[in-house]
Amino acid sequence: GTQQKADNAPPAEAPSSGMDLKELGSYSKGKETVRLGSASYNAELYLWSFRDEEENTSYSYKWWVDPKAPGGLVKFEWTKSGSKERFLGELVSVKTTYKTKFNSY
Repeated sequence: GTQQKADNAPPAEAPSSGMDLKELGSYSKGKETVRLGSASYNAELYLWSFRDEEENTSYSYKWWVDPKAPGGLVKFEWTKSGSKERFLGELVSVKTTYKTKFNSY
C-alpha cells in the first residue's frame, strides 16, 4: 500500500542541509527587512530550490537569516509547485531573561 503523510507533517529535510557553508553565498538573494511584531531584522534571504523529475514537481526553500537573532533564523518558507502545500515559520519572541546552556545569547 501507499503511505500518506499527515497534513501537519514537516517537509523532508532539504538536500541543501549537507551543503558546505562556503557554498551558501551563491544562494543569497540579498538583504530584506523582515518585520516581526515590534522587531525589525535586516536579514539575508537565501533561496534554494530543486526539481523532482520523478514527481514532476519543484520544491522551494527560503530562509531569512540575521545573526543578531537567536539562532540566526528569522523566518522560513517551504513550497511545493502545483499544490497548496506550504510551510511557514517565523521568530515569535526573544526572552531577555532566558540564558542558553552555552550562553550563545
